[in-house]
Amino acid sequence: MEFRNAGKVFRIIFRSAPGPAAVCALCSLVYALCASVGTGLMAEILTEAETLCGETLPRVMLLALFYLLVQAARHVFNVVQDLCWNVGVEEKCRFRFQARLAEKAAALPYIDFEDGRRHDGILRARECVERMAVTESYTALLAAAESAVTVAGLLAAMAVYSVWYLPVILLSLVPYLLSRLAAGKEFYRLRWFQAPHIRKRNYYYSLFVSPAFQKEQRIFGSGDYFRTRWERERDRTARETVSFQTKDSGRLACCEALIAAGYIAGIVLSFLLVRNGSVAAGVFGAGIYAFRTAQNSAQAFFSLYGVLEENLMRTGDFFDFLELEEEPKRDCPVTGLKDGIRARNLRFTYPNVGVPALNIGELMVPAGERVVVVGENGSGKSTLLKLLTGLYTPDAGEILYDGQDLGAISRESLSELTGAVSQEHVSYHLSVRDNIGIRAPKAAASDGRIREALAGAGLDPSADLDAWLGREFGGRELSGGQWQRLAIAGVLCRDCGLLFLDEPTSALDPNAEYDILKRFMDVSAGRTWETERMPASSQPLTLLRT
Repeated sequence: MEFRNAGKVFRIIFRSAPGPAAVCALCSLVYALCASVGTGLMAEILTEAETLCGETLPRVMLLALFYLLVQAARHVFNVVQDLCWNVGVEEKCRFRFQARLAEKAAALPYIDFEDGRRHDGILRARECVERMAVTESYTALLAAAESAVTVAGLLAAMAVYSVWYLPVILLSLVPYLLSRLAAGKEFYRLRWFQAPHIRKRNYYYSLFVSPAFQKEQRIFGSGDYFRTRWERERDRTARETVSFQTKDSGRLACCEALIAAGYIAGIVLSFLLVRNGSVAAGVFGAGIYAFRTAQNSAQAFFSLYGVLEENLMRTGDFFDFLELEEEPKRDCPVTGLKDGIRARNLRFTYPNVGVPALNIGELMVPAGERVVVVGENGSGKSTLLKLLTGLYTPDAGEILYDGQDLGAISRESLSELTGAVSQEHVSYHLSVRDNIGIRAPKAAASDGRIREALAGAGLDPSADLDAWLGREFGGRELSGGQWQRLAIAGVLCRDCGLLFLDEPTSALDPNAEYDILKRFMDVSAGRTWETERMPASSQPLTLLRT
């Protein structure tokens, strides 16, 4: 059992919703005590009913009244717990955990998202939040504690009748406990090893409803190819899951048979105790009732224990994610470039790759220059730009902005200084104004600046700036080139002194590419400007080859 994670579950739940979480815990305890007290009262009622007469009738009625009050209290506390849980705990924790996930993801080094193993961990943490595994673990912990208190109370009551009830119950339920523990661990391990295959399966499946895929598969006839791959991953995970479920069902069948045998043994034991005169005849019914209730409560506890094992291991993914090393804090400001950017002895290697992707001895980009980086595919052009923008941290060497180490410059200050457009830009299914404002917040309220940038990017300047884009939300869908132009328009609105362009016009025809890059040349006067590729007709001031 991951008790370390259990403690973390309690801490994070009580920090997120302290009041409702405490009420839920209190209600679980009272609910469990009510179950034990109610069972004891029922036993007393049955015992008194054996010799029911005029003298004992008031006592039986009083016990029955107490029993009804206990059952009513159980119902009230159950309702209060459900209300506090649904309104006070689950919803608050859902949004707070999502916020923690977003905040932590933003604080991680960007390279973590390009490291396959680390990215798998991030995806598992997201799955943990989406499935509410942390709150479910808290619920299971409370329910397990509730069942444990109930069982302890019932066993204590039954021990008063005869201690022989205890070994009969334990022997019938211990195998069930062991099977649930084994099942929880096996299922978690199964999902751990299945994670890459499930991701592939879901990716292939997502292609079937993608407009771009449907277009290509009609042209190239690739539908069967991807269907086969999807079926292969689907069948693999299905076989493994069915194998696990078949094995687990067999174990459950054996355990249920033992529980039934234990119940029969309990009935026989009660009969023998009454026959030998060890207990009164009225205790026979009370003993059977208490025995069955104890069995059911213990079975529920052991079942929860197995589920809890799985949930706590799953929550470990979320807690491990929260403990990942974050990007170092950068506090030094930078307001502009006077001298330029210098790189020395720069080397960078991607995770899990033995060969460096980039190895540069000396690089100087003077302030105010417009620089083009050219080279073959895979030569490290995009890697260089990501290093120069601070997205990657070099394995060795240094990058200096006016003599100041890039690793010390604050992310906020760097964001104010730089702007970038890449072929991997994000197409935000928001309004035109939002797409501009995300890239140039200061220009979002200026219709004139936005329309001028739209015209400069080759888009209609008279377009409705608040019109929603993307069919996903009922808006207008843009072509790949139009989305790229919109991203360019956002950068054209930025007041920044350093522009990085990574194949920014890859989706445009040569004439449009030349016009837009000429536009960049015009608006970038006095700025330092770097790009991977430009048309042959343009004349950059400096040319770097990598």
